[in-house]
Amino acid sequence: GGCRIVDTRQSGQKIAPMTETAFFAGKSGQNLDSQGGSSDCNLPPNITAIHVGFSIIANGSSGYFRSWPYGRTEPNASVLSWGENNATNALTLAVCTVSPCDYDITVKLYSSNGIDLVIDVFGYYQR
Repeated sequence: GGCRIVDTRQSGQKIAPMTETAFFAGKSGQNLDSQGGSSDCNLPPNITAIHVGFSIIANGSSGYFRSWPYGRTEPNASVLSWGENNATNALTLAVCTVSPCDYDITVKLYSSNGIDLVIDVFGYYQR
């Protein structure tokens, strides 16, 4: 099983369109309550990437997501796109490794409506 690091259905904070939203990756000591995650992921502090299930609850809207390491420049590639139905993608996301890392990953939603996001970590890479 995985460890849930983000569930906006639990936090009550849908992802707003065209806004950069930053999240913790679930490293040991990070409190994930505010992003709707479990607080027991306990990933090592020196991780460089996480393998995740990235799921959206579409609420009838279509769009796409981008994700990148916190503190870096937004890439020109999406990690998940969908029509009007819920969608999931398994992928590896790089995390922030250049201090200061106030958060680990950044996501940005390209859609007309806010949506719910769920991210489950299934593994990680470390230095």
